Amino acid sequence: MSSTVEKQPIRPEMQPHDMRSPDVGQYVDATPGSREARPARRRAKKNLNTSYLTELRWDDPEEIQKSLDELYRYTCNHVQQAEDWYLHKKGCKKGLAISIRLATIFCVGAAGILPIMSVLFENSSAYFSAFASISVLLAGVLIGVDKHLGLTSGWTRFLLTQQKISICLEKFQFDWQEIMFEAAASGDHSGDIVKEAIQSCKLLMIQVRNIVLDETKMWAEEFTSTLAQMESVVKQQRALQQEQLSNRLDAARLAAVTVSLKNDGVTDWGLSLDGRKSTRARGSKSIVSKLSPGVHKLRVDGVVAGQKLVSEMAVNVARGETKDISVMLEP
Repeated sequence: MSSTVEKQPIRPEMQPHDMRSPDVGQYVDATPGSREARPARRRAKKNLNTSYLTELRWDDPEEIQKSLDELYRYTCNHVQQAEDWYLHKKGCKKGLAISIRLATIFCVGAAGILPIMSVLFENSSAYFSAFASISVLLAGVLIGVDKHLGLTSGWTRFLLTQQKISICLEKFQFDWQEIMFEAAASGDHSGDIVKEAIQSCKLLMIQVRNIVLDETKMWAEEFTSTLAQMESVVKQQRALQQEQLSNRLDAARLAAVTVSLKNDGVTDWGLSLDGRKSTRARGSKSIVSKLSPGVHKLRVDGVVAGQKLVSEMAVNVARGETKDISVMLEP
């Protein structure tokens, strides 16, 4: 840097509330509560966009101070925009998270009270029990919604990120004023002071970028983990449904045996399969259902003319088949 540049004085009157507007090359008074600050902040809340620094001039001694002013405003505005974005988004997630948490507490409390009400009012116990089950289900759904949308975790994450950015910005503003004070007190207006000021802005920008990047990584990991958990739950539910459906189909395809007794004057008879306990029958017919396909040992016993008679045979049934068997008890 030339000697003419070294003689250029550096003024320390730049203030933190000087903010760059969304329109390139224009500046607004972004003091909190000012009329100009409100529309600029509303636009900044929608998206966390990247702004570009205009070309600065360091070759002209008269332009150095203007370049430092613009660099300072650009840096503060960029960091403040990120802080405002997290501050706004934190408020949205906070409201939804608190609402869902309160609704969950209400549902859990209702699920605990309703069974007691069913005891006090026996005539409506079925309704109270049903509503208790519904309350538990709603509480689980609300917790799932909160976790899937990342409301409580996002609220906490945004709050911590906003505080980190605020701390970095405050430290930068004090460091900048310290640099300006040292330049004014020592009368040293060399290029080293300018380099130190530029380096301070650069470090703040990188630090804020890293903070935002870390928060984004946390969100991505949380979102991926939630999707994996949901996918696992869906797979488990699907497997359970398939198992239940398979059981129903198997039950519908099970075999049955209809036993008809041909003897007359039978006062007491029964039958059993595969050595199980004999089941007493009425009339001349009896049905044994829900048999697995294959060969079964059938045993029929009865009392004919005061004499106990037994008949045994092997029965082979196919899936879904209902086999008719006639049995004659003989001595």
